[in-house]
Amino acid sequence: MNLASLFNSIPDTIAKFEHISFKAKIAAFFTAFLTPLYDMMLVLVLFLVLDMVTSLYAQIKRKKERCIAKQIETQECKRYFFKSIWRTIDPNKLPRTIEKIFSYAVAMIVCFILDYYILRTEMGADGRLYAISISNMVYIVILVTEAISILRNLGSITDNAVFNQIIKILVKKTNTEDYTPPKPTKT
Repeated sequence: MNLASLFNSIPDTIAKFEHISFKAKIAAFFTAFLTPLYDMMLVLVLFLVLDMVTSLYAQIKRKKERCIAKQIETQECKRYFFKSIWRTIDPNKLPRTIEKIFSYAVAMIVCFILDYYILRTEMGADGRLYAISISNMVYIVILVTEAISILRNLGSITDNAVFNQIIKILVKKTNTEDYTPPKPTKT
């Protein structure tokens, strides 16, 4: 496609855009506005889903260990275990993950607006923020927080001290909290 044909296609594009509803135009504007945050949001949602899955698995494993620790008979243990799984997968807890996704997204959008429109942080040629910016710092803090949560869950699942050591290093580097590793469970 050469430059002349590109300029000739502009009136056709404008004519097509006139027939779109106002709501669709607003949605297209916000989609174009948020495009630089797409990769960040995708990774953020991935971390939140990983956190939710590892948390559920860790809770299920703890319930199974409790069943074994109580020395409940095999058949009764199975009934207890499956009942406890359905109590663990609580539909009332799912909105919490959706709430976290929404609140993290709002924080990222607010920081992006601060960076780009108020602080005038320059974007790269591909439309992404590469400089040290507020939105990048907030993004890193959110990801480190979620990574610590995922590593705690993995440590609980595997009883492997490696995960606790990684958490200690992350906490020391970020200085977000004092971390004491959980005591390993006896199996």
